Amino acid sequence: MVSLKRFFILVIFALVLAGCTHAVRQGDSGGAEQAAVAQVDGRFVKGESAPKVVATSFEGDEVDVSQFYGERAVILDFWAGWCPFCIEEMPLLQKAQDQYGDDLVMIGVHRTDTESVAVGERFSRERGVSYLLIQDGDGSLYRAAGGIGMPVAVFIDKQGVVQEIKSGPKTTEEIEEKTARLIK
Repeated sequence: MVSLKRFFILVIFALVLAGCTHAVRQGDSGGAEQAAVAQVDGRFVKGESAPKVVATSFEGDEVDVSQFYGERAVILDFWAGWCPFCIEEMPLLQKAQDQYGDDLVMIGVHRTDTESVAVGERFSRERGVSYLLIQDGDGSLYRAAGGIGMPVAVFIDKQGVVQEIKSGPKTTEEIEEKTARLIK
């Protein structure tokens, strides 16, 4: 009985994760035609220097993410409004940004290749997010992070080295522990 219950839980989890990989909110135009395309020179690889990244913020400003490497820890968190885990984590990520201030740059990388910026703005505003939000209009940043499912997070230390790439939901404890390690 326990094995059958575990099987069904795993099946449900797999379906939710698969849905978070390909779902697009019904009625949304997808956003790809409106979204700015990010530029990334290479891939994110654990133990290696993070690649140069230039993207457009939700406000329309060009952001060179690489400017923070060697200065502050950086967390790139890939998210979309259709991903329930992503939405649940946003307040936790905001808390980490508030706690670590100038030692950390939290960057929400919106999967603008799957939904419009307007949808992303609404979800982030409803959750009180004030950390930097950038657009991934063609999914190039997501692919550079080796994205499988959602959410995906890239943890980059103060020296600009990728310490971890996490696919799947993060707990409060994980976010706190991983962020604290990046800051030291």
